[in-house]
Amino acid sequence: MRLLKLSDDGSVKLTSFSGTDTPAYAILSHTWAHESDEEVTYNDVSRGLGTAKEGMEKLRFCSNQARNDGLQYFWIDTCCIDKFNVNELTESINSMYRWYQQAERCYVYLTDVDVDTPKAHSSHTAWNTQFRNSRWFSRGWTVQELLAPRRIEFFSRKGIRLGDKASLLPTIYTATGIDPEALRSGNLDSFSFGERLSWIRDRQTTLPEDKAYSMLGICNVYMPLIYGEGEESAFHRLEKGIARLGMWPQHDGTCAVSVMPFERNPHFVGREEEILRLQSLLSKRSHTSQIAVVGLGGIGKTQIAVEFAYRMMDERKDFSVFWTDATDSESLLQSYRAIAEKLDIPGRDEKSADVIRLVHANLNQESTNPWLLVLDNIDDMHMWAFHQTKGTEDRLVHHLPSNPKGSILFTTRNRKVAVKLSQQNVIKIGELQPQVSLRLLRMRLAEPQLTSDFAIEETLLEALANLPLAIVQASAYINTNGITIAAYLKLFKEQDETTMALLSEGFDDEGRYPGTHNTIATTWLISFEHIRRDNPTAADYLSFMACIEPKDIPLTLLPCGASRKQHLDAIGILHAYSFVAWRNMNQSLDVHPLVHLATRNWLSKHDLLRTWTEKTIAHLADQFPSINHNKRDIWRPYLSSAMYTLRQRLVIDNNDYRAKLARNVGLCLLNDGRYNEAEDSFNEVLDEQQRTLGDEHPVTLTVKADLASTYRSQRRWVEAEQLEIQVVETSKRVLGDEHPDTLSIMTNLASTYRSQGRWVEAEQLEVQVVETSKRVLGDEHPDTLSIMTNLASTYRSQGRWAEAEQLEVQVVETSKRVLGDEHPDTLAFTTNLASTYWDQGRWNEAEQLEVQVMRIRERTLGKKHPDTLTIKANLASTYRSQGRWTEAGRLEVQVIEIRKRTLGETHPDTLSCVSNFATTLWNQGRWIEAENIAVCVLAAQQRTLGDQHPSTLTSMANLATIFWKQARYSSAVELQIEVLAKTKSLYGNDHPYMITALNNLASFYRDQGKFEESTAIRIHVVDRRIRSLGNNHPHTISAMNNLASSYKDQGELSKAIEMQRDVLERRQRIIGHEHPDTSSAKNNLASMLKDQGNFGEAEAMYKQSLLEKVKVLGPKHASTLNTYNNLGRLYASQGKLDAAETLYTRALQGYEEALGPKHASTLSVVNNLGRLYADQGKLKLAEKMYVRALEGYDDVINIDHVDTYRAANKTLQNFGDLLLKYRPEKAKAMYERTLSRYTCVVASSGDYIDLKQRLAALKWRPLLPPDTNGMFIRHPGLR
Repeated sequence: MRLLKLSDDGSVKLTSFSGTDTPAYAILSHTWAHESDEEVTYNDVSRGLGTAKEGMEKLRFCSNQARNDGLQYFWIDTCCIDKFNVNELTESINSMYRWYQQAERCYVYLTDVDVDTPKAHSSHTAWNTQFRNSRWFSRGWTVQELLAPRRIEFFSRKGIRLGDKASLLPTIYTATGIDPEALRSGNLDSFSFGERLSWIRDRQTTLPEDKAYSMLGICNVYMPLIYGEGEESAFHRLEKGIARLGMWPQHDGTCAVSVMPFERNPHFVGREEEILRLQSLLSKRSHTSQIAVVGLGGIGKTQIAVEFAYRMMDERKDFSVFWTDATDSESLLQSYRAIAEKLDIPGRDEKSADVIRLVHANLNQESTNPWLLVLDNIDDMHMWAFHQTKGTEDRLVHHLPSNPKGSILFTTRNRKVAVKLSQQNVIKIGELQPQVSLRLLRMRLAEPQLTSDFAIEETLLEALANLPLAIVQASAYINTNGITIAAYLKLFKEQDETTMALLSEGFDDEGRYPGTHNTIATTWLISFEHIRRDNPTAADYLSFMACIEPKDIPLTLLPCGASRKQHLDAIGILHAYSFVAWRNMNQSLDVHPLVHLATRNWLSKHDLLRTWTEKTIAHLADQFPSINHNKRDIWRPYLSSAMYTLRQRLVIDNNDYRAKLARNVGLCLLNDGRYNEAEDSFNEVLDEQQRTLGDEHPVTLTVKADLASTYRSQRRWVEAEQLEIQVVETSKRVLGDEHPDTLSIMTNLASTYRSQGRWVEAEQLEVQVVETSKRVLGDEHPDTLSIMTNLASTYRSQGRWAEAEQLEVQVVETSKRVLGDEHPDTLAFTTNLASTYWDQGRWNEAEQLEVQVMRIRERTLGKKHPDTLTIKANLASTYRSQGRWTEAGRLEVQVIEIRKRTLGETHPDTLSCVSNFATTLWNQGRWIEAENIAVCVLAAQQRTLGDQHPSTLTSMANLATIFWKQARYSSAVELQIEVLAKTKSLYGNDHPYMITALNNLASFYRDQGKFEESTAIRIHVVDRRIRSLGNNHPHTISAMNNLASSYKDQGELSKAIEMQRDVLERRQRIIGHEHPDTSSAKNNLASMLKDQGNFGEAEAMYKQSLLEKVKVLGPKHASTLNTYNNLGRLYASQGKLDAAETLYTRALQGYEEALGPKHASTLSVVNNLGRLYADQGKLKLAEKMYVRALEGYDDVINIDHVDTYRAANKTLQNFGDLLLKYRPEKAKAMYERTLSRYTCVVASSGDYIDLKQRLAALKWRPLLPPDTNGMFIRHPGLR
């Protein structure tokens, strides 16, 4: 086995051990993350990766806990097993139980138990429910991890110890149902195979086969893994392995005497788990076992009983099976007569003989062989509860045989019957697993050519609800008519009537009683008639539920019964027949889909479907709550049922209840961000209201406003504006200028203007509405607050942040007092205030508000709601502004995936978030990925929003920045000038967006060597930033940082250093010492100090910057590598050549991996290494570095970038200096070539003159270009 060990440097190492060499170790038990790629894997540990993954927290926890317990080594499955090595995986899974047994300590790490401090742990009740309901107790693999270890301790996600197995035993027993003795001792010898298998029954595994594989150690079986074989096959192999151990006793004895009306079914598949449980329950011989198999009609109860009976007879030659048909009294009596005849019971033929008592008396004899009595289809409580004997009523259940050698198996559709007969020994039969259903279908089809592709087979089985009888019936129809599955499926989906006709089609089945109707429809009709007879309220409930969505029906939606007891009894009888199933902690119901269909068919045949649909619509319209946040938990569960009823269109014309319900549905959909569906609903209501009430009726205007709001949410601003203008004009005329409805639609129109960047029009309208609303509704009315926050948003869009903040603070405080902290309006107002803080660079304040709002929205709206996604996207932007790029990227990916799925890939909100993600990528130095994404986003926005839209301009600016980061300066400048022109046209000269665009252009000019133009713009930008934002805003400080760099470029070092120190002091104070921008400021200051000759302070500053960048950005980030290179140059200039070489080598490796071998940054380090090797006397290595650098510059030289030119020229000059030592003629050529390179860009006159002097000193007379002292000269290129 492999074990982990944490090294002194913080890295994790793997070591292999075998046999007695294995040291003491701790072992971790945990559940894998929902997103498995967040787990740290064997490959990650082997390659030193995975440190940023969420799973690293588990690894650190286990390492620290093991160290606290005096253990150096520890084991975690995700890290220690190479799951892609099949042989290793097989060996590991077969050995895992033993590994857990041999561990010194087992730590159970519960990620869903939230205990932060030891003090919280002391209050056991505070986390007991979380512990009991932990996902850990539901997973298959954790059974062996609970039973095998000698010492097991449980910890919360924060690493707080909750207790050990002994102290938590009662809670663990409650959570698992595993016998306390097994939990206490870990000795499983006294527990039968069936009992052990029952511990896994209700647990889940990611792969179906793992349910069996996780029991290998518990059952002491070794077997190879065959992923893809399916759960049934895996359990079958496991059962064979157990049989070889002799765990299931084989009995010798006389031949059995059995009565079985059915041959063994050669097409029986699946149900291994149910049969194993039957074996387990029947293996207890202290008394007569009474077990009931219960399930929906057609689910396969009889076939399970038949297969189980034959298996028992196969395994035990002395085993007898006596089968009875308990469908009705006569069938039961005939079955008992056949048993009496087979057993040759004396007196059975007498007229007064009570055959049932005679058979039971016979089975009670001690001399009898082991036996199984099956009472099949014991559904009718009136029939089984009383048996007529000589004119007296006597309970049949009291006369069942009682013999430790015997067992009784009941099959029934009625759970109440099952519980009364067998108490807790009830096995509920659910639908077949999809893969088992597929096998059954294929086995039943007569001709292979009748099968179709897998997708069609899967669709049919899903339509048949994986119900065995329905599958057998369908295959019989296909066989008889010689049609394909696709043809049958088309028939099945045509109409409810056609579907029911297929489900009513009779067929021969050797596995069912002769003379019975075998169809699904008939099977359920029998149960339905029982229900109608025994509980009319239950029949009414089923009729009501047949008119709504069959899934997740809230109990509160059902019509009230005459009493609470009658209500519960009605639901109970439906559940007993498996017509409905509980969900959500018994707060809602699911109706079986085919039962739902059969009930609709029954109502239709009896001309009751329209009547019940009318009743249902009226009930839903009355029950539907007002659409506000306080009722969200009620109307959300009602929504699917209301939509289903409306879709049936059985009640349409002139129905006020339908119109009311349809509008409520539309408002729910709008609130839930399902805009396309909301539009359909509002259009339907609008058509009805215009036809019945007229175009100017207030109700019609309200629906028009709803529809316009939907358009606005879909970013269809032109359509929204047209409809809103129409409604405003009509509302003013019909209702008046100051009516609340008029003010509301005017507010919506202003929002539409603002969304289009038409801020002046929006502000004028909003100021007017605010004044009117305050006068008419009052200062604290919710509508007034909404209008005020809209006005603040308009201020913010214009960069008028102080006015926006003042208004928003007032609105938030009032809303909390009037509406409450968690009201959606309060949350929206708070989000707006956070955006205003963000615009002012107050990121910590923005983050605090955004985290608060996000948590509330996730809890109240859900993680996929558009409002939740919006606040997540905002928080990601805040993280990005703080330099927390990993957190920003993770949040943005979550939002993008959900928005693509719910809104579509080209929706403006989706594109906006993708654009932000591209920005995050280039901040991380992932420029190629960022560019690919940014180009796609820009093309989509130009196509859907147009060239002038603010979002389009933002994407253009982002793409220009990405070009700039890749040293593609011409492309960057060209695109940025276009952005500048359009920004000026749209916003004007003084808008913050205009200043940002100018700032970017200045950076691009600087890198083209246009220092004067760049400096002039940067001085203007600093002035504008100070006036609009103040001295301490991050944008102002960034502008000052850029201006300091411009001063350095122009040789004004004192001025540059003074400003850079100011920048550093402000960043440390405002955004913190470890923020990437602060570290960059230190790097810049160090560079200036080096140029000034202040090497000591420069070195200290570089080292501080480097430590912070490694910690925050990582050792391979481009910014970190740049500081490695800069510090290396400083050391080289001081003669610390070995230290410089180490840093250069590290920088080179990082740049080659991140940017490629020919990036300008990579070539700069190559040149530095060349010069270093020359200084060390390693001339061949130096020459090799210079040649590589020059070849690289030949390929990538950028003729408009000053730094690239200077770097290339410096390499040429350095190479010349090297060649001068042993090849002077080559040196001369290199110097001349260098001189010819001072073209196109501003050159350093000092370097230029120095080269000429070198040539003169050598008494060479080359033909030199005119002495320009750094002026522009045209030249074709480097070569």
